[in-house]
Amino acid sequence: MSTLFQIGEDLSALEQLLTENDGEITSDAAGEALEAWFDELGEARDQKIDNYCRLIASIDARAQARAIEVARLDNLIETDQTAIARLKTSLHNFLIEQGITKLETPLHKLTIAKNGGKPPLVVPESWREDAANAPERYHQTFVKLDTAAIRADLMAGEQVDGCHIAAPGNHLRIK
Repeated sequence: MSTLFQIGEDLSALEQLLTENDGEITSDAAGEALEAWFDELGEARDQKIDNYCRLIASIDARAQARAIEVARLDNLIETDQTAIARLKTSLHNFLIEQGITKLETPLHKLTIAKNGGKPPLVVPESWREDAANAPERYHQTFVKLDTAAIRADLMAGEQVDGCHIAAPGNHLRIK
């Protein structure tokens, strides 16, 4: 079977032939052969496009099933991590209560160790809720491009150096 692009080339060749004959298809054997070729190409094109669409739908269904499975596995990972954190916290608290800083079992070595790195920073909760509550010397300034304002200015007819509104693209929708 021909590829979709080969069918397209054949249809273009047929269109060119029709253009050269001023759009006329003769009623003789050559005209009938041309008409049959056109019908065959149209059917081949439609069959090939249907095959493409079925393949796209099949791959899409597989991708959706995989996404569902990933979400299911992510939930299981999160459940495992929560269980690990709870168990470690319980074990840690037990060892602290018992005054045990080192313990060696037949299979494991446990140590209650000080955390490394910078010591934790404690700031007022109101600062965490709204950084504007902190003194200004502790504020950070971030610059973010306001594309909505640029678009509004361009739509209003203003010139903005290096900016323009591009033509929208297009996409394929399969129903």
